Amino acid sequence: MKIAFFDLEPWEINYFQKYFKKDVNFGTKSLTKNNTKNFKETEIISIFVKSKITKEILNQLPNLKFISTMSTGFDHIDLQECKKRNIQVSNVPQYGQNTIAEYTFSLLLALNRNLLEASRRTRKGNFDYQGLIGTDLKNKTIGIIGTGNIGQHVIKYAKAFDMKILAYDLYPNKKLEKELNFKYVNLNELYGNSDFISLHLPFTKSSYHFLDKKAFSQMKEGVKIINTSRGEIISAKDLIQALDTKKVSGCALDVLELENDMKRCSKNSFFGTNETKFLMEVKNSGLKNLTQKEAKILIQNHKLLGRENIILTPHLAFYTKEALERILQTTKDNILAFQKNKLQNLVN
Repeated sequence: MKIAFFDLEPWEINYFQKYFKKDVNFGTKSLTKNNTKNFKETEIISIFVKSKITKEILNQLPNLKFISTMSTGFDHIDLQECKKRNIQVSNVPQYGQNTIAEYTFSLLLALNRNLLEASRRTRKGNFDYQGLIGTDLKNKTIGIIGTGNIGQHVIKYAKAFDMKILAYDLYPNKKLEKELNFKYVNLNELYGNSDFISLHLPFTKSSYHFLDKKAFSQMKEGVKIINTSRGEIISAKDLIQALDTKKVSGCALDVLELENDMKRCSKNSFFGTNETKFLMEVKNSGLKNLTQKEAKILIQNHKLLGRENIILTPHLAFYTKEALERILQTTKDNILAFQKNKLQNLVN
Protein backbone atom coordinates (compact mmCIF):
# COMPACT_ATOMS: atom_id res chain seq x y z
CA MET A 1 0.00 0.00 0.00
CA LYS A 2 1.20 3.49 -0.83
CA ILE A 3 1.66 5.66 2.26
CA ALA A 4 2.24 9.40 2.64
CA PHE A 5 3.28 11.12 5.87
CA PHE A 6 2.76 14.85 6.41
CA ASP A 7 3.60 17.44 9.09
CA LEU A 8 6.73 15.58 10.23
CA GLU A 9 9.93 16.86 11.77
CA PRO A 10 13.20 15.37 10.46
CA TRP A 11 13.76 13.18 13.53
CA GLU A 12 10.20 11.84 13.18
CA ILE A 13 10.96 10.87 9.59
CA ASN A 14 13.93 8.88 10.85
CA TYR A 15 11.64 7.04 13.26
CA PHE A 16 9.09 6.02 10.62
CA GLN A 17 11.75 5.01 8.11
CA LYS A 18 12.60 2.07 10.36
CA TYR A 19 9.13 0.58 9.84
CA PHE A 20 7.98 1.78 6.43
CA LYS A 21 10.42 1.27 3.58
CA LYS A 22 8.41 0.68 0.38
CA ASP A 23 5.91 2.90 -1.44
CA VAL A 24 6.20 5.62 1.16
CA ASN A 25 6.56 9.40 1.01
CA PHE A 26 7.79 11.39 3.99
CA GLY A 27 7.04 15.13 4.16
CA THR A 28 7.45 18.03 6.56
CA LYS A 29 4.66 20.08 4.97
CA SER A 30 0.91 19.75 5.47
CA LEU A 31 -1.49 18.16 3.04
CA THR A 32 -3.35 20.94 1.19
CA LYS A 33 -5.38 21.35 -1.98
CA ASN A 34 -2.20 22.68 -3.60
CA ASN A 35 -0.24 19.43 -3.25
CA THR A 36 -2.90 16.69 -3.34
CA LYS A 37 -2.21 16.11 -7.03
CA ASN A 38 1.06 14.48 -5.99
CA PHE A 39 -0.73 11.82 -3.91
CA LYS A 40 -3.59 10.58 -6.09
CA GLU A 41 -2.39 6.96 -5.78
CA THR A 42 -1.94 7.12 -2.02
CA GLU A 43 -4.01 4.70 0.06
CA ILE A 44 -2.85 5.65 3.56
CA ILE A 45 -2.03 9.10 4.91
CA SER A 46 -0.65 10.15 8.28
CA ILE A 47 -1.30 13.77 9.26
CA PHE A 48 -1.32 16.22 12.16
CA VAL A 49 -3.93 18.87 12.98
CA LYS A 50 -2.33 21.34 10.56
CA SER A 51 -3.63 19.24 7.64
CA LYS A 52 -7.35 19.92 7.12
CA ILE A 53 -9.02 16.93 5.47
CA THR A 54 -12.05 18.43 3.73
CA LYS A 55 -14.40 17.13 1.08
CA GLU A 56 -12.36 19.06 -1.48
CA ILE A 57 -9.16 17.31 -0.37
CA LEU A 58 -10.83 13.90 -0.35
CA ASN A 59 -12.08 14.43 -3.90
CA GLN A 60 -8.45 14.61 -5.00
CA LEU A 61 -7.50 11.36 -3.23
CA PRO A 62 -9.61 8.70 -4.99
CA ASN A 63 -7.57 5.74 -3.68
CA LEU A 64 -7.48 6.79 -0.03
CA LYS A 65 -8.54 4.06 2.39
CA PHE A 66 -7.09 5.05 5.76
CA ILE A 67 -6.19 8.22 7.69
CA SER A 68 -4.04 8.09 10.81
CA THR A 69 -4.00 11.42 12.62
CA MET A 70 -1.15 12.01 15.05
CA SER A 71 -3.46 13.71 17.53
CA THR A 72 -6.24 12.93 19.96
CA GLY A 73 -8.61 15.47 18.43
CA PHE A 74 -9.98 14.87 14.94
CA ASP A 75 -12.07 17.96 14.21
CA HIS A 76 -9.66 18.73 11.33
CA ILE A 77 -11.06 15.72 9.46
CA ASP A 78 -14.47 15.58 7.78
CA LEU A 79 -15.55 12.28 9.31
CA GLN A 80 -18.91 12.31 7.59
CA GLU A 81 -17.28 12.45 4.17
CA CYS A 82 -14.81 9.75 5.18
CA LYS A 83 -17.65 7.49 6.25
CA LYS A 84 -19.42 8.00 2.90
CA ARG A 85 -16.25 6.93 1.10
CA ASN A 86 -15.50 4.04 3.47
CA ILE A 87 -12.27 5.68 4.61
CA GLN A 88 -11.24 4.53 8.10
CA VAL A 89 -9.83 7.10 10.52
CA SER A 90 -7.73 6.42 13.62
CA ASN A 91 -6.28 8.75 16.23
CA VAL A 92 -3.91 8.69 19.20
CA PRO A 93 -6.36 8.53 22.12
CA GLN A 94 -3.74 8.71 24.86
CA TYR A 95 -0.28 10.17 24.67
CA GLY A 96 0.01 13.30 26.77
CA GLN A 97 -2.39 13.33 29.67
CA ASN A 98 0.33 14.26 32.13
CA THR A 99 2.21 16.28 29.50
CA ILE A 100 -0.65 18.68 28.81
CA ALA A 101 -1.68 18.80 32.47
CA GLU A 102 1.87 19.78 33.44
CA TYR A 103 1.85 22.53 30.85
CA THR A 104 -1.55 23.70 32.08
CA PHE A 105 -0.08 24.25 35.52
CA SER A 106 3.02 25.94 34.14
CA LEU A 107 0.70 28.45 32.45
CA LEU A 108 -1.40 28.84 35.57
CA LEU A 109 1.65 29.49 37.75
CA ALA A 110 3.21 31.90 35.27
CA LEU A 111 -0.05 33.82 34.97
CA ASN A 112 -0.74 33.89 38.70
CA ARG A 113 2.75 35.08 39.66
CA ASN A 114 3.31 37.46 36.73
CA LEU A 115 6.43 35.57 35.68
CA LEU A 116 6.61 36.90 32.14
CA GLU A 117 6.51 40.54 33.20
CA ALA A 118 8.88 39.87 36.10
CA SER A 119 11.41 38.31 33.74
CA ARG A 120 11.02 41.10 31.18
CA ARG A 121 11.65 43.79 33.80
CA THR A 122 14.63 42.06 35.33
CA ARG A 123 16.31 41.47 31.95
CA LYS A 124 16.09 45.22 31.40
CA GLY A 125 17.84 45.84 34.72
CA ASN A 126 14.67 46.80 36.58
CA PHE A 127 14.57 44.91 39.89
CA ASP A 128 11.41 46.62 41.17
CA TYR A 129 8.72 44.08 42.05
CA GLN A 130 5.95 46.60 42.68
CA GLY A 131 2.84 45.71 40.72
CA LEU A 132 3.84 42.05 40.41
CA ILE A 133 2.01 40.74 43.46
CA GLY A 134 0.45 37.30 43.02
CA THR A 135 -1.73 35.08 45.17
CA ASP A 136 -1.29 31.76 46.94
CA LEU A 137 -2.87 28.77 45.24
CA LYS A 138 -3.52 27.12 48.60
CA ASN A 139 -7.27 27.24 49.39
CA LYS A 140 -8.10 28.88 46.04
CA THR A 141 -10.79 27.24 43.91
CA ILE A 142 -10.08 25.86 40.46
CA GLY A 143 -12.89 24.90 38.11
CA ILE A 144 -12.06 22.04 35.75
CA ILE A 145 -14.31 21.88 32.69
CA GLY A 146 -13.90 18.41 31.23
CA THR A 147 -12.73 15.50 33.39
CA GLY A 148 -11.29 13.19 30.78
CA ASN A 149 -7.72 11.90 30.93
CA ILE A 150 -6.13 15.36 30.89
CA GLY A 151 -8.65 16.95 33.23
CA GLN A 152 -8.09 14.14 35.74
CA HIS A 153 -4.36 14.87 35.82
CA VAL A 154 -5.03 18.58 36.34
CA ILE A 155 -7.24 17.65 39.30
CA LYS A 156 -4.40 15.58 40.80
CA TYR A 157 -1.93 18.44 40.41
CA ALA A 158 -4.40 20.94 41.87
CA LYS A 159 -4.75 18.72 44.93
CA ALA A 160 -0.96 18.85 45.39
CA PHE A 161 -1.29 22.65 45.69
CA ASP A 162 -4.07 22.27 48.29
CA MET A 163 -6.61 23.88 45.98
CA LYS A 164 -10.35 23.43 46.22
CA ILE A 165 -11.62 21.63 43.11
CA LEU A 166 -14.92 21.99 41.31
CA ALA A 167 -15.58 20.16 38.06
CA TYR A 168 -18.10 20.04 35.26
CA ASP A 169 -18.59 17.28 32.73
CA LEU A 170 -21.48 16.22 30.52
CA TYR A 171 -20.92 12.70 31.81
CA PRO A 172 -19.83 12.92 35.47
CA ASN A 173 -17.65 10.09 36.71
CA LYS A 174 -18.89 9.54 40.24
CA LYS A 175 -16.28 6.88 40.95
CA LEU A 176 -13.54 9.32 39.97
CA GLU A 177 -15.16 12.05 42.06
CA LYS A 178 -14.90 9.85 45.13
CA GLU A 179 -11.38 8.61 44.38
CA LEU A 180 -9.89 12.07 43.79
CA ASN A 181 -12.08 13.88 46.32
CA PHE A 182 -13.43 16.69 44.18
CA LYS A 183 -16.97 17.91 43.53
CA TYR A 184 -19.02 17.88 40.34
CA VAL A 185 -21.22 20.97 40.07
CA ASN A 186 -23.31 22.69 37.42
CA LEU A 187 -21.75 25.44 35.33
CA ASN A 188 -23.38 28.29 37.25
CA GLU A 189 -21.82 27.10 40.51
CA LEU A 190 -18.45 26.48 38.88
CA TYR A 191 -18.39 29.90 37.21
CA GLY A 192 -19.51 31.71 40.33
CA ASN A 193 -16.99 30.17 42.72
CA SER A 194 -13.82 29.52 40.70
CA ASP A 195 -10.71 31.68 41.03
CA PHE A 196 -9.21 29.78 38.09
CA ILE A 197 -10.95 27.96 35.25
CA SER A 198 -9.11 25.38 33.16
CA LEU A 199 -10.62 24.04 29.93
CA HIS A 200 -10.22 20.42 28.84
CA LEU A 201 -12.98 19.91 26.30
CA PRO A 202 -12.84 18.41 22.82
CA PHE A 203 -13.96 20.70 20.03
CA THR A 204 -17.46 19.77 18.88
CA LYS A 205 -20.49 21.71 17.64
CA SER A 206 -21.79 21.89 21.21
CA SER A 207 -18.48 23.18 22.63
CA TYR A 208 -18.02 25.93 20.02
CA HIS A 209 -17.63 29.24 21.92
CA PHE A 210 -18.43 27.41 25.15
CA LEU A 211 -17.08 30.46 26.96
CA ASP A 212 -19.13 33.31 25.55
CA LYS A 213 -20.61 36.56 26.83
CA LYS A 214 -23.19 34.74 28.96
CA ALA A 215 -20.61 32.41 30.51
CA PHE A 216 -18.23 35.25 31.35
CA SER A 217 -21.06 37.23 32.96
CA GLN A 218 -21.65 34.37 35.42
CA MET A 219 -18.02 34.14 36.52
CA LYS A 220 -16.44 35.32 39.73
CA GLU A 221 -14.88 38.76 39.51
CA GLY A 222 -11.19 38.57 38.62
CA VAL A 223 -11.18 34.95 37.47
CA LYS A 224 -8.19 33.66 35.51
CA ILE A 225 -8.72 31.40 32.47
CA ILE A 226 -6.37 28.70 31.15
CA ASN A 227 -7.04 26.97 27.81
CA THR A 228 -4.90 24.10 26.54
CA SER A 229 -7.69 22.34 24.64
CA ARG A 230 -8.99 24.04 21.47
CA GLY A 231 -9.16 27.72 20.57
CA GLU A 232 -12.70 27.45 19.22
CA ILE A 233 -14.00 26.85 22.73
CA ILE A 234 -13.55 30.53 23.64
CA SER A 235 -15.10 33.51 21.86
CA ALA A 236 -12.17 35.92 21.49
CA LYS A 237 -14.54 38.89 21.13
CA ASP A 238 -16.34 38.07 24.38
CA LEU A 239 -13.06 37.34 26.16
CA ILE A 240 -11.73 40.77 25.24
CA GLN A 241 -14.87 42.37 26.63
CA ALA A 242 -14.50 40.35 29.85
CA LEU A 243 -10.88 41.50 30.13
CA ASP A 244 -11.87 45.12 29.56
CA THR A 245 -14.44 44.99 32.36
CA LYS A 246 -11.97 43.20 34.71
CA LYS A 247 -14.37 40.25 35.02
CA VAL A 248 -11.40 38.20 33.79
CA SER A 249 -8.15 39.42 35.31
CA GLY A 250 -5.91 37.37 33.05
CA CYS A 251 -5.76 34.35 30.80
CA ALA A 252 -3.21 31.90 29.44
CA LEU A 253 -3.99 30.49 26.01
CA ASP A 254 -2.02 27.79 24.26
CA VAL A 255 -4.61 27.68 21.48
CA LEU A 256 -6.54 30.18 19.38
CA GLU A 257 -9.44 29.84 16.98
CA LEU A 258 -8.17 29.63 13.37
CA GLU A 259 -4.62 29.41 14.68
CA ASN A 260 -3.24 28.06 11.39
CA ASP A 261 -4.60 31.11 9.60
CA MET A 262 -3.04 33.24 12.33
CA LYS A 263 0.32 31.80 11.41
CA ARG A 264 -0.23 32.63 7.75
CA CYS A 265 -1.33 36.17 8.65
CA SER A 266 1.85 36.59 10.67
CA LYS A 267 3.96 35.46 7.72
CA ASN A 268 2.17 37.90 5.41
CA SER A 269 2.62 40.71 7.97
CA PHE A 270 -0.77 42.29 7.40
CA PHE A 271 -2.26 42.10 10.86
CA GLY A 272 -4.22 45.18 11.78
CA THR A 273 -7.20 46.20 13.86
CA ASN A 274 -8.83 48.11 10.99
CA GLU A 275 -11.34 45.61 9.69
CA THR A 276 -11.87 47.22 6.27
CA LYS A 277 -8.15 47.39 5.55
CA PHE A 278 -7.65 43.86 6.82
CA LEU A 279 -10.35 42.43 4.57
CA MET A 280 -8.94 44.25 1.56
CA GLU A 281 -5.48 42.84 2.21
CA VAL A 282 -6.90 39.34 2.73
CA LYS A 283 -8.38 39.46 -0.79
CA ASN A 284 -4.90 39.97 -2.21
CA SER A 285 -3.22 37.27 -0.13
CA GLY A 286 -3.13 33.53 0.23
CA LEU A 287 -6.02 33.90 2.69
CA LYS A 288 -8.46 35.28 0.13
CA ASN A 289 -10.88 32.38 0.73
CA LEU A 290 -11.53 33.44 4.32
CA THR A 291 -15.11 34.37 5.06
CA GLN A 292 -15.88 37.71 6.65
CA LYS A 293 -16.72 35.89 9.89
CA GLU A 294 -13.30 34.21 9.89
CA ALA A 295 -11.56 37.49 9.16
CA LYS A 296 -13.30 39.07 12.15
CA ILE A 297 -12.11 36.23 14.38
CA LEU A 298 -8.51 36.83 13.24
CA ILE A 299 -8.88 40.53 14.00
CA GLN A 300 -10.02 39.71 17.55
CA ASN A 301 -7.11 37.29 17.93
CA HIS A 302 -4.73 40.03 16.89
CA LYS A 303 -6.18 42.31 19.56
CA LEU A 304 -5.39 39.60 22.12
CA LEU A 305 -1.74 39.63 21.06
CA GLY A 306 -1.31 43.14 22.44
CA ARG A 307 -2.78 42.54 25.88
CA GLU A 308 -0.38 42.58 28.82
CA ASN A 309 -2.53 40.37 31.08
CA ILE A 310 -2.46 37.47 28.63
CA ILE A 311 0.00 34.64 28.04
CA LEU A 312 -0.11 33.23 24.52
CA THR A 313 1.85 30.21 23.32
CA PRO A 314 1.79 28.43 19.92
CA HIS A 315 -0.14 25.22 20.71
CA LEU A 316 2.77 23.40 22.32
CA ALA A 317 1.26 21.89 25.46
CA PHE A 318 1.74 18.44 23.89
CA TYR A 319 5.30 19.18 22.78
CA THR A 320 7.67 17.06 24.86
CA LYS A 321 10.07 14.39 23.68
CA GLU A 322 8.26 11.67 25.59
CA ALA A 323 4.79 12.63 24.35
CA LEU A 324 5.96 12.83 20.74
CA GLU A 325 7.53 9.40 21.01
CA ARG A 326 4.21 8.00 22.28
CA ILE A 327 2.41 9.68 19.36
CA LEU A 328 4.80 8.17 16.83
CA GLN A 329 4.56 4.71 18.34
CA THR A 330 0.75 4.71 18.36
CA THR A 331 0.60 6.12 14.82
CA LYS A 332 2.97 3.43 13.61
CA ASP A 333 0.90 0.76 15.35
CA ASN A 334 -2.34 2.15 13.87
CA ILE A 335 -0.97 1.94 10.32
CA LEU A 336 0.51 -1.53 10.77
CA ALA A 337 -2.77 -2.75 12.26
CA PHE A 338 -4.70 -1.41 9.27
CA GLN A 339 -2.32 -3.14 6.86
CA LYS A 340 -3.02 -6.39 8.71
CA ASN A 341 -6.76 -5.71 8.67
CA LYS A 342 -6.76 -5.42 12.47
CA LEU A 343 -8.17 -1.92 13.01
CA GLN A 344 -7.49 -0.05 16.25
CA ASN A 345 -8.19 3.40 17.73
CA LEU A 346 -10.91 4.12 15.14
CA VAL A 347 -12.95 7.30 15.51
CA ASN A 348 -15.50 6.73 12.72
